[in-house]
Amino acid sequence: MAGSNPIPPLQPGASLQRGRYTIERVLGAGGFGYVYLARDTKLNRQVAIKQCIDLDSETVSQFGHEFAVLKMLAPQSSLFPQVYGDFAEQPPGAALGDPKYVYGVMEFVPGKTLQAVLDERVQRGQGPFGEAEVVGWMLQLLEALERAHSANIIHRDIKPANIMLLPGETEIKVIDVGIAKIGKAGDITQRGAAAASPGFAPPEQYAQAGRTDRGTDIYAVGATMYALLTAAAPLEAPARINQPLPPPRQLNPLLTPLIESVILRAMEMDITRRFPDAAEMRAALQGKSSTLTCPSCSHTNSITALFCRNCGLPFQAVGLVVAGKQVNRPADLPAACDHAWNEGISLLTSGKLRQWLQSLQQVGASALAALTQIGGQYPNDPDLQLDALLRFIQPQRPRPQLRVLPPQPPLVTLEQGDSHTISFTITNVGQGVLAAKITTNESWVTVQPMAVHSMAGEPQVVQVILDSSGLAGTRSGKLYVAAVEVTSNDRTISQVYHVQVTAAPRLVVDSNTVDFGTVQHGQNRIQKTIQVSNDGFGTLTATVQSTASWLQVTPTSLVLATGQRQLLTVQGWSRGAEQPGKQTAEIRIQAGADGEMTVQALVTVVGTFQLGCDSGASLNQIKDLVAWCDDHWKEAVQLLQSGDLYAAARYIGPPAQGPLQRRATQLWPATLSKLQNVTAAQDINLTLETALQALGAAAPEFEHNWPEVESALGLGMMPNVQWLRLKKAPTQVEFRISNRGRGYLHGYLQPLVNWLSIDKPSFSCFPREEERIAIRVNQQARKNHGLRMKLVQLHLD
Repeated sequence: MAGSNPIPPLQPGASLQRGRYTIERVLGAGGFGYVYLARDTKLNRQVAIKQCIDLDSETVSQFGHEFAVLKMLAPQSSLFPQVYGDFAEQPPGAALGDPKYVYGVMEFVPGKTLQAVLDERVQRGQGPFGEAEVVGWMLQLLEALERAHSANIIHRDIKPANIMLLPGETEIKVIDVGIAKIGKAGDITQRGAAAASPGFAPPEQYAQAGRTDRGTDIYAVGATMYALLTAAAPLEAPARINQPLPPPRQLNPLLTPLIESVILRAMEMDITRRFPDAAEMRAALQGKSSTLTCPSCSHTNSITALFCRNCGLPFQAVGLVVAGKQVNRPADLPAACDHAWNEGISLLTSGKLRQWLQSLQQVGASALAALTQIGGQYPNDPDLQLDALLRFIQPQRPRPQLRVLPPQPPLVTLEQGDSHTISFTITNVGQGVLAAKITTNESWVTVQPMAVHSMAGEPQVVQVILDSSGLAGTRSGKLYVAAVEVTSNDRTISQVYHVQVTAAPRLVVDSNTVDFGTVQHGQNRIQKTIQVSNDGFGTLTATVQSTASWLQVTPTSLVLATGQRQLLTVQGWSRGAEQPGKQTAEIRIQAGADGEMTVQALVTVVGTFQLGCDSGASLNQIKDLVAWCDDHWKEAVQLLQSGDLYAAARYIGPPAQGPLQRRATQLWPATLSKLQNVTAAQDINLTLETALQALGAAAPEFEHNWPEVESALGLGMMPNVQWLRLKKAPTQVEFRISNRGRGYLHGYLQPLVNWLSIDKPSFSCFPREEERIAIRVNQQARKNHGLRMKLVQLHLD
């Protein structure tokens, strides 16, 4: 069926209900949609979630019908899966305007169906199940049907495929109540799709009128036993009109005659010849008497037969057995039925009670007449029929008494669009049958069930669903009030529900991780998108920030109206990686009080460092980086100004240190810090030279003509003799300095005597360049002060 579904199933990891449920895997697919195994993160438990992907209103209603039935049955019996809630929302990643789908959350039932286990046995050549284990399962199944029938629910689809065998293989659960009928015995179907499972559906289930009864489920139980104990599919009911059903012992000689007789009676084509209810079939499986022997011909007849099937003799009741005790007069009937109410109902519906009253003649005449009148008053309710009859027989009989707990529900706060289920219990603290109807005065309140019957001391759970999807809310909460009235044959009790509906923006991000994968360093920017939405009410304002330089997100601010979505563009920049390998960063989306989300960004950068100046250079050692900068000085200045020089050094890492090498530079983190914090004052070239020397580059080598200058000033080894005649001494000399090494040579010349002055003392030169500095001489000042050994000082940066 999965191939026919119009939308694909949710993927593992998808979340629903604002992260409350996380999908783990798909369990199956069917006509309605998909069934998932999910985790309830709030209660830390596994659940099963059903998704209805058909948007047709009738289909959605039928989908909800199954959960309504389980909500009526599960609280009363552990043999049915529990229902935890239902909701409607768009699938994760849906676009604005996409439809919402209906989901139901229920108990996850582990194990396999009996059909699946039977198929495995047949494939292994093990044949059918053993009689003892099947009887144990069927006793549980019949107990579950007793609960359902007492709530006026007919399952209508009992078969091995709808019975889960739990781990341990001793306990079962009844599943798939999708076509169950809610209504009294014999009613035309009120809710539930008309359907019939071949081989397990009785003939009346194929009729267009759809009149099904408790006997419908009895037939299906017999057919289920037939399949499990013979490993053969039962004949379809329409085919049995012209073809007899092979007896079970013909297919499995190991079966006992008792079990075969139970199967054949349950699968009678005539519904009146089957067991009247699940309780009687259970008694038959346990070996208790379920037949009546004709006193004339000794023919064995059904306990419900009015005439012998062999000789036609009418049966005369000589007594009525209730709870193992003989009842000889009507006055004894109330106490007996109060002790075993289900047996009393069975006697009433089978006609045996009427037969017994007829046999009492005059003694039972008034009760018989009252029973006829009561049957017209409550035509479809055997519980009320029996209660009214017992009240006629015993007028002073205590009446039913209604008690509702808790007496008043607490205040419920809901965010607009959410729903909440709250329950209360109806208990009959009196005697007899309490019949109650539950109504509400508000459309946003739903009660399930809307009518209950409660025997003395028997609690009945009513679910009240508060749905705020059609209610307006405010930030502080808007109050709504609804009344739920419980009207019984005792009195009326009202419960008042106070619901406070809040409405606020809600920040939702469609993914918590952005993974760029593996990229080569220097690769062009890689791009991803994430979707941010406001799934609440009102205007959502948020800011977007990245925690790393290699990660950029746009836009950086969001303003989203109710239900609005916006895509964020996330760009990863491999040149911003601090080192080879995995890089991690965060995208922080902050909406103040309306929520904060963090998305993790991942990228794995590989390869050598690629310079970002269109040079195509690929560097993997610091010495290569320094050499490249010396050869491409202008481009290196650009790298320094953009911060890429620091990024390159950080990515490449410290220089390799061999056993014979000695590095006089400081530790690598301190070197990087110095490189990162270097500032360009007036000379960007000097700044670059300082950075390269921090990376281990040698200082520039220089040559100068100071001996010539010294001689011209009348000093040194060969002083200029003109200084002996001051008038002919030079008034200006020239200092020349050249860069004979690498890098950028920069410094200044500082006079140390007052008779020398320099107009432009600073100098700078690249390799193979020369700077000339004019030094002016004040001859008079030199004469007055004489000579000094040190005239100027050379400073190199």
